[in-house]
Amino acid sequence: MTEGSIAGGGSLEEGTILLKDDITAVTAFTRLPLEVAQLLEGSDPYRQALASGFSVQTGFAYLTTPDVCYVWNFTARGSVSPICYTFSVPSSSGSSSSPMSLPHCALVSRSSGHEPGLILVSQSGKLAFWNSVVSSGAGADGGQELAIALGAGETITALQQCQASCFAVSTSQSRLFNVLVSSRGGRLSASVAPFAQPRGLFGRLFGSASSFSLGSEGTFALAAGPAPDKSDTWNLFTLGQRVVQKWHIGENGGERLAAEQDLRQMIVSAVFGPSEGDTQLSPESVALEMLSCAVTNDASLAILFAHSPSASGARSFGVAIAELPTGATSFVISSTSQMQYRAHRDPRPNSAPQLVLPHGGPALFVVFPEAVVLRIRDVEFEDVLMLRDSSRNRFLGLGAEALDVDSDTDVASVSLITLRSGALLLELACVEAEDLAQRLASPSERALVGTERLRAKLEQAVFYGDNTLNPVSFELPQSFEGDLITAAERLSSQIVNSASVSLEDVVDLRAQLADRVARLRGLIGFIAQNGLLGKLSQTSRRHLGADAEMLAAAIDLWQYSNAFMNTARQTGISANPLAESIEQVMGDLGEGAGDVARLFFRERLEYLNSVLEEVAARVRAAQGTSIDVRSFEVLEANRILLTAYQAAHRCRKDTAELYRFTPSQAAFEAWTCTAGNIDVLEALFHATEDLLRERTRELGTSVDAGSLQLVVADTSAQGLAQRAQQELKSQLADLAAHALSAFEDRLAYLQAAAGTGSDANTLDRERELLDARYRSARPQMILPLLAVGRQERAFGLAERHRDFRTLTELCHQPSLASGSGEQRIRHYLRLYRKDFAFELYGWYVEQGKLRKLLEQEESESELLLDFLESTDNARIGWLHDIRLARYDEASDKLLRVADAEQGLAEKKLMLSLGKLSHIALLTEQQIATAKEQQAIEVIDDQIDLTNVHQRLLDAFESAVPGAIEGAELSAEPVVDAVAVSLQGLPTLRSLFRTLAAQLLRGSVLSSEDLIDLLTLQDPSESASENFTTALEVFIRTKDLPEARSTACLSSLWLRLYLSDDWPSITDTTAISDDELTERLRSTNLYAALLSAATNGGAFALRDARRPHMLMLVLCRQHV
Repeated sequence: MTEGSIAGGGSLEEGTILLKDDITAVTAFTRLPLEVAQLLEGSDPYRQALASGFSVQTGFAYLTTPDVCYVWNFTARGSVSPICYTFSVPSSSGSSSSPMSLPHCALVSRSSGHEPGLILVSQSGKLAFWNSVVSSGAGADGGQELAIALGAGETITALQQCQASCFAVSTSQSRLFNVLVSSRGGRLSASVAPFAQPRGLFGRLFGSASSFSLGSEGTFALAAGPAPDKSDTWNLFTLGQRVVQKWHIGENGGERLAAEQDLRQMIVSAVFGPSEGDTQLSPESVALEMLSCAVTNDASLAILFAHSPSASGARSFGVAIAELPTGATSFVISSTSQMQYRAHRDPRPNSAPQLVLPHGGPALFVVFPEAVVLRIRDVEFEDVLMLRDSSRNRFLGLGAEALDVDSDTDVASVSLITLRSGALLLELACVEAEDLAQRLASPSERALVGTERLRAKLEQAVFYGDNTLNPVSFELPQSFEGDLITAAERLSSQIVNSASVSLEDVVDLRAQLADRVARLRGLIGFIAQNGLLGKLSQTSRRHLGADAEMLAAAIDLWQYSNAFMNTARQTGISANPLAESIEQVMGDLGEGAGDVARLFFRERLEYLNSVLEEVAARVRAAQGTSIDVRSFEVLEANRILLTAYQAAHRCRKDTAELYRFTPSQAAFEAWTCTAGNIDVLEALFHATEDLLRERTRELGTSVDAGSLQLVVADTSAQGLAQRAQQELKSQLADLAAHALSAFEDRLAYLQAAAGTGSDANTLDRERELLDARYRSARPQMILPLLAVGRQERAFGLAERHRDFRTLTELCHQPSLASGSGEQRIRHYLRLYRKDFAFELYGWYVEQGKLRKLLEQEESESELLLDFLESTDNARIGWLHDIRLARYDEASDKLLRVADAEQGLAEKKLMLSLGKLSHIALLTEQQIATAKEQQAIEVIDDQIDLTNVHQRLLDAFESAVPGAIEGAELSAEPVVDAVAVSLQGLPTLRSLFRTLAAQLLRGSVLSSEDLIDLLTLQDPSESASENFTTALEVFIRTKDLPEARSTACLSSLWLRLYLSDDWPSITDTTAISDDELTERLRSTNLYAALLSAATNGGAFALRDARRPHMLMLVLCRQHV
């Protein structure tokens, strides 16, 4: 015998609950005799014929084989196997005998206190009767043997008790025999006689001596029950493939045929509807079979039927109710109901389904080899009990209370014997089942009821399916009703809060918590085993996972609580932060009496976050107290919080594959990432950080000496202080890890929740604020770990949370070992590529480490190039371009930088380098093209403008030596030296001084400012050159708006006109034309006009007027 066998009563303890909910229950019923258990264990269900049954009236059960019948008292209780009585089956003879032929068995009840008798009838008609199974089994009674006279090919098909001492036997040719058990001389004896009444339709056509066999047209099932109107009369129904008979059986065996009718066609019509036209619907066209029958409590006949579209297809089943109205001779089909359960034909022997109605109804049980279908008459209720390993296991027989036994409860039960799992008791609560059926019939309730039933199915599987000896299958069909997500989440919550009725009331809280954890794992495991995990959204899986994490946290918190209490008793500590926090929360809930801690862990775990917040509140309340008090409160608060979070994290890691979490976001707010818990984690981190600094300041730097391992054995005051300090440092790192993870989890939740469309704007706003807070919190929580010696933890957190800015700063910490930072940088560049590189390069730029930036290895040149181009760092990007011989790109960057450059020297350098880069790869022929000449000319114009700046600077330096070195103080002297004529013009003088100061500081001036400086100087030998230069500046300026360009040119011409002494020039007294022409050619105006014409600036002449015309409207005082 292997473990889990049923030998000797089986490994299933009697009374073990195998399935239970509000409607159905299955328990291990009774022990089997050793002989029976051994026979069943070694049998092959496909090669050996077996049958069994319970006689509830006598309290005995039987098991038959083709050769032997085993009988035992199934009501016997005790630790040993029941006594088994063995009887030989009457020997069969004739052509009808077969190794698979099973005898028909009936137990005969006797007076109270006496064991029953036994009737065995072989299929060939041999009958044996034993007066008492006990005395006969012990060899005291050899039994009585009789023979039923059968025709050729005729076999016994059924044996049915139809009075206390009267039994009916049917044959394959629709004949009936009466087996009467009577007392003779103080002993019971049996007699056999054919029914005296005329036989039925087929029996009248074919006599007993006929060699013709009706085969399937014969009677194959019998059902009997007391007639409701006559206490001494029973109704006997016979069932064939087509014909049903009803007989009245008297108390002493007298029989009378009451009705006989072909009901098969009537059932077909009732099920499929009347046929169209005059042609009747053929029963053969739908392959309908009548299989079994049972008498109802209103004397009707319930008929189990099957039909299938093809001989090889799965069969559908149903139950028809046939009534014989009082005084009538014809049946009517009062109702039919179709079963949802479908099954193929079972090839195993003795596998026909059986219909049984305990007490005559309303419960109906249909027993198949692999399943039992539970129904309620006249209502749409159906449940199915399946065997787990139906290929090796099967139902062999059943027993139920007879129709004549009154029921004192609304629970209908059936006793079942299985091949591999012993005896089972199946119970159905009829009132609850009817109520459920009514709710299912309501469209408004159907979905809710379906979900609740699904939750109940899940609960059964979770609490009873883990028993490997349990023969019941809890597999969910693919077509189940109800919302799986709602059902699973509801059951999970009930387990977390001990609200499930299936949870055992265990005194040991640790065992009870562990059991709840196992149930939650069983829940998700069962869903996965049924291939239904895909029907659970990621949100739902996160919900179930969070419940498991909460229970995991509860287990560790309870262990922490027990350890703390043990330590507190030894050390005399009176405060208990966890217990007091629980008491506070439970008091707020109105449950502050009794053992609130155990009550909390059993039934109020949903308030775990409230407890953690209360723990954190104690830390805040301790501010301002002594260093010892604060150290105690912070240490214990951290221990409590980290105990919970570490357990949850461990559970999530261990069960990730079980729940099959994916990186996709889930719109579920887990208890570990609520806004309140993030506040708690962050507050405790900063409280711990502050406490570490205060302890160092108050207790001295020696408190930071050593490591946790070195100070564990030191129980001195200093050793204890050092141990606490080391633990606080470790807690700081752990708090940072859990806080940052909570931030990320909540951000993911908010994004997913916003995507559902529910209050999206509010959620998006919260996410934006939280994201900013998270980005600020990362360096604030990671960088301080360096100061407490947790360097590797700091790097690990920065890597995990992809905080590349903080990772960059960590790599450049001076506390790192020599070369370690560079090695890490190279590693991160290879690992994270652009993500890390951009933060690193940006940090170099911010810190002014441009040389370091440009000294990157060749393998990282592309990364640097991407950074420089994407971040518009043209001021340094051109250097990298030149390094890569990208001269065109370098030229573009240099010219763009020069265009925006405000420093004169830098601008000139950038322009020169830009020009050199532009022509670096050009050939002489390319340079000579018009396109390139035009491009070079543009650069030259800009260079020329910088040269104008330099000319002015040289002039100012010449007028006021040292002006450039003392730029801030030299502007005024320069004005006095070169623009004396502006003394009476304060506005223009102030403008000149401001522009001169900017130029002396090395700033780049605009074209308009250059023209002002050139044209506002005093007349001098260089005045003509100044005006010519100003006009050239104007000509080279292409980007001035038209209005400003016009105003600038007009102002230039005005100052140019006024710069010459026109009254003297135009005084022609006593001068020749040649002298006048010479005077005009020596004017500033002539020089400017000549320069403009020569340099292609003809457009600048558009505002020029003849001098004598301007003199009519302008005079010097107008300036």
